Amino acid sequence: MSLDNAAVSPADSAKQGPSVPVTSPQPTHAATNDTAPSPAGSEIGPTGLAAAGLAADWGHRTLRQLVLLLATLAVLNVAIILGIYSLAMRNEDEQARRHSIDLVSAGFAAARRDLGRTVVDYSWFDDAVDRLVSTPDPAWAGSYLGSSMARTFGIDRVLVIDGSDAPIFAVVDGSLIETARMDLPRPAVLDLARRARAAAGNEPVPVTDLVMVGDMLHIVAASTLLYEKPEAAAAQTSRAVMIIAVPVKSEFLERLSSDLLLMNLVCVTPQTVTPEPSLFLIAENGDTLAKLARSLSARGSALLVRIIPALAAALGISFIVIGVIYLRLQRVADERQRQAIAIASQSALLRVTLDTVHEAICVFGPDLKMLAFNRRYVEIYDLPPDLARPGVALEIIVRYLAERGEYGPGDPVQLANDILRRVDDPKVRSFDRTRQNGTTLEARRMPMPSGGFVMTISDVTERLRAESELRHARDQAELASRAKSVFLANIGHELRTPLNAILGFSEIIQKQSLGPVGVRRYAEYAADINDSGLYLLEIINDILDISKIEAGRMQLHEQQVDLARTINMVVRLCVERATSGGVTITTDVPEGLSPLYADERAVKQILVNLLSNAIKFTPAGGSVTVMAWIETSGQLALSVADTGIGIAEKDMPIVLAPFGQVDSALSRRYPGTGLGLPLVKSLVELHGGELTLRSTVGKGTTATVRFPAGRVLRSS
Repeated sequence: MSLDNAAVSPADSAKQGPSVPVTSPQPTHAATNDTAPSPAGSEIGPTGLAAAGLAADWGHRTLRQLVLLLATLAVLNVAIILGIYSLAMRNEDEQARRHSIDLVSAGFAAARRDLGRTVVDYSWFDDAVDRLVSTPDPAWAGSYLGSSMARTFGIDRVLVIDGSDAPIFAVVDGSLIETARMDLPRPAVLDLARRARAAAGNEPVPVTDLVMVGDMLHIVAASTLLYEKPEAAAAQTSRAVMIIAVPVKSEFLERLSSDLLLMNLVCVTPQTVTPEPSLFLIAENGDTLAKLARSLSARGSALLVRIIPALAAALGISFIVIGVIYLRLQRVADERQRQAIAIASQSALLRVTLDTVHEAICVFGPDLKMLAFNRRYVEIYDLPPDLARPGVALEIIVRYLAERGEYGPGDPVQLANDILRRVDDPKVRSFDRTRQNGTTLEARRMPMPSGGFVMTISDVTERLRAESELRHARDQAELASRAKSVFLANIGHELRTPLNAILGFSEIIQKQSLGPVGVRRYAEYAADINDSGLYLLEIINDILDISKIEAGRMQLHEQQVDLARTINMVVRLCVERATSGGVTITTDVPEGLSPLYADERAVKQILVNLLSNAIKFTPAGGSVTVMAWIETSGQLALSVADTGIGIAEKDMPIVLAPFGQVDSALSRRYPGTGLGLPLVKSLVELHGGELTLRSTVGKGTTATVRFPAGRVLRSS
């Protein structure tokens, strides 16, 4: 089928698929004339050799013109570069002087902004507010404000003051000191604190200034210590302030010079005379504290003198390169011929590769003419030699296949026209088609970015047969599973009727409702019969619940459930069994726990099974704890934790499987059917929740049930 990728005949069963763009492949059976392609592995024909000869002729014809052009361009480039450099160097010195002050100002302003961001990063932090202000922690303050801040940012002084401007912590050169020893000027500290508090809202806003500490100029930044959450920050009535300072000394100037490429940057007193423009450093109160200057040299003329020998050398190198190129171009023709032979060899290899692929492959160009195909494509459709060649129009192949009956019964002309009309339909990308011989072909069409498409065709008859057999086997297994569940449900109901009679009559005998029993041991036997019947009824009820869930017949009767009341009720039911076994039950349920929208009977069953298991597997002297809480995700969690024997990690899948028991011997120590945890898991999953187990052998087990957040109701 040449056009299985393009459209579907009336007998086809189309299945739509997404468009898969691919790159245009190398034609495999391509030819430059109308002759049929040579078989894989044949020698390279005259066409490839002619192409190699043309490449060599082109190299010889253009050699002299190219060499002359390169020489002219080299001389012209040198002349242009000299002229441009002469003009540029005259203005360089003047421009450097004019812009140096702007560069210095921008660099210093950036340093102040960076310091402001740093103080905000350290002050806008919940732990910083708690441990520096609310509950001062010297050890934490020393670690938080100490050597790492000095080493990372070059900060040599840190001061934290409270809302009344009283010092709390002081750090100098990375070490925590007494606040009385801090040498930052008090007026400057108070002014910074005032400005920081005025600028801040529910988020800190940094303020910066310049301060002289002794004879050393410092950049200082201050920010209020605020909680990260706006509501918490708004509730801070008294706001502490953090102040950090960086000295403007050689290390700072070297770092600033490196960041902004400002070489020879120095800080001097305002009275120092400098030959170049300087940036006066003025504090917020208007005092001129220092100035920054650069030592510039007149580099323009020196660079111009130095560039002339370099240009001369470049010109000489250019002529050498041109000579090398000349020699190289003499071998271009031979190289191109070798490349043509290599390409032809690669085409032959690609042709052999495509012919070994099991799928049929064909490629049609934008004009819907065949570009390439493989041998499998010819075999599938048994195309004659005059159609199995590049350049054949898609229409010719389609009409040939239609006349041969490939597309089913009907008018061949009409069938071919229908397919050709659908060839550009973007919705048809892949489909299966059953042929007259009973085989099924899967075709996939992938458009190419340049137009046209690539099509692959596979014989999927065996695969579809295997899939059909698998589906039939799966359906049979599902029918058997449903039949088992229905049988268990029916037999459970049938067992309840005689069991109710046994329980009723044994209870009458046990209580001697119709008169005294002659022998007291008969009453004891009746009590044993009643207890055994109740145990058997519990087993039947569990089996019925499991079978209902597996059969899909379990219905939840959902309503608002007071979980705290339900927990207390279940604990009262189990406390007698726990007391007799020497096990203590405790509960941890918060007041006002949100109600749950669930099936109350199912929730009770979950709690009873978890508590019964915990009591059963906890030795005397142990304890069982029932807890409930709302998690941050909004889910309601219910947990039963015991200090019992625990479960090994490898046994977890066993205890969660129906009738699964770790100790499966007839003389096992702990009785039971193994339905408790599987039933809990099924009931929880019916509510959209999950059951998780955490256990350590010899230490105990914690079973946690999580109900979805959508089932948690808002407390009234």
